[in-house]
Amino acid sequence: MSYGVVASRAAQVQVDHVDSAEPADLGLLARLRHVERASWASGRLTLTTLNLAFVAPKSSGPVDSLTLPLTDVVSVETTTGRVHNTVTIRTVDVVLRARVPGAAAFAKQVSSSVESMRKRNALTRPPVGRDLPGS
Repeated sequence: MSYGVVASRAAQVQVDHVDSAEPADLGLLARLRHVERASWASGRLTLTTLNLAFVAPKSSGPVDSLTLPLTDVVSVETTTGRVHNTVTIRTVDVVLRARVPGAAAFAKQVSSSVESMRKRNALTRPPVGRDLPGS
């Protein structure tokens, strides 16, 4: 693994895009653009200190590549199934479902990386409503 990589796993990914033009009070599931779910695509899911990236081989059709900044992640959930456990990562615009080995541990890594990114951003941003010196 290279610098900044927290985890890298082979995964099957399904991506649904959320229509953000609809009113927020409809709920996330009601705002999904596609009624049918996209098919699963195989590839590599890489978690870095800044983002979550999925890269599929050239032969994979439904999902090419995708990069989600950790600052945009709203929630991370683990869903148990009959055969596979699935990690669901939600942003305002995208719902990404990933079947990965050790889904619970991977979800924990993603959520801890999201929390550390939020703490880092909170420390570097100036307080809201206060004038900066020299302005």
